[in-house]
Amino acid sequence: GKSRTTVTNLLRLNNLNDDVKLLVEHGDIEMGHARALLALEGETQSKLRK
Repeated sequence: GKSRTTVTNLLRLNNLNDDVKLLVEHGDIEMGHARALLALEGETQSKLRK
């Protein structure tokens, strides 16, 4: 199975903007970068992904 930390980090990605979630899903950005975007508001997440 996965560690508790891994599961927690994966669940946190659900809080991302839908645009950013798609980038993670398609492999355009790594999960670590996506986690860093969690600190930003949804609209700002979308602007920075471009």
